[in-house]
Amino acid sequence: MSYSQPEQPHYSVVEPGLPAFERAVELTAQGFRQEVSEELELDVKNHLHGDILRRITLGPDTIGYAVFQNHAIDLERRSVSVLYLAGLIISPDHQGQHISQRVIDDAVKEGCPDYFGFRTQSSIMYAAALQRFREIYPSLDGSPISPEDYSVGSALAQRINSSFPLHRACYGGPLYGDKPLHRNAVLQAQFDQLCPDYKAGDAILCVAKVNDERQTPGDIETVTVRTATKTEWRMLAVRV
Repeated sequence: MSYSQPEQPHYSVVEPGLPAFERAVELTAQGFRQEVSEELELDVKNHLHGDILRRITLGPDTIGYAVFQNHAIDLERRSVSVLYLAGLIISPDHQGQHISQRVIDDAVKEGCPDYFGFRTQSSIMYAAALQRFREIYPSLDGSPISPEDYSVGSALAQRINSSFPLHRACYGGPLYGDKPLHRNAVLQAQFDQLCPDYKAGDAILCVAKVNDERQTPGDIETVTVRTATKTEWRMLAVRV
């Protein structure tokens, strides 16, 4: 009697580069729940440029991509480097697998920045960043922003033509269509205090200090005990 070998699982791979333009457009439309249009194609074309580019593949298929920008910022007493996430798209069929963490980890390892920055109107993306960084400003609990962190955020905002920490009507309307809602109502309510008007296109620009110690599940439980620890990873897409 012969037995067939069980099919081996496929694991997503994060690698340098970007998908073909047509696939990038398709993934972006899926990530933001939009139809493919000339406007979307132009938006994608304008965003496929950066200092660190990553393609996410699963077997022969491309299931996502990410674009990062390096920014050097001169402060009063020192210079710092900021790695800014200009765009992260993951196919909805492959979300919830911690791929975003791996992509960010890979880019941080290459860029070795002092700070990590991103802009979002999604509580899901903010919660994902909490899985990786110990300190993110603006913070959910309203902790005051130190002068240095505020200077970094303000300087980054100037570089990307934004505002820190809140950019009112940044996108001119909802970026995702239906509002992304975190399954934890307390975390969602806290995020809504930071980013109050989703329909108007409000977004928050965030900066996170990068250190050698990653968040661990125990750390996350300690830091966000008031908001529980389980994160819903739907609609994980970021666009500057």
